[in-house]
Amino acid sequence: MTDALKVLEGIATVVIAVYVASVGTFQWFTARDKLRLDLYDRRFDVYLRAVDFMQALMMWSSVPDEERLPKRIAFIRASRESQFLFADDLRIFHLLEEFNTRSFKVTGYVEELSKYVAIMPKETLAAYDEKQSSLEWIMASISELEILMTPYLAFGHHSRIRKPKRPKP
Repeated sequence: MTDALKVLEGIATVVIAVYVASVGTFQWFTARDKLRLDLYDRRFDVYLRAVDFMQALMMWSSVPDEERLPKRIAFIRASRESQFLFADDLRIFHLLEEFNTRSFKVTGYVEELSKYVAIMPKETLAAYDEKQSSLEWIMASISELEILMTPYLAFGHHSRIRKPKRPKP
């Protein structure tokens, strides 16, 4: 009887060890997926703040003064955060930095130079052209931003989309 008891004790030990190992494995998978979801949320927030700022820039003259600074600050924080969230592809950070630089041409014209159109038409016309070209660049940059961020926002089985291999000639 003691041999049977030792066998049962050994089997119980193995069953408990397997159970504990499987629970630990599931916890590890859950923690990994939680990290991926948190990264996705933070990265997608960068994208949303860029889109929100772009939309505000398109109608900057009608954005209330008290909403202008918070929108700009939110975007600047997103662009600064992007260098850490997308550290292996700094093109995103550089694109957002250029976006920020060009945004000053839009906001500066709307807030300052548009008042002087009647007094200095040549200067304001050149500034208006700069504002328009900057706004067009910003609007086009959102598409480029989407392309650059797609591998980071694909929340499938893998955290990054693998680039297809080119066929050999």
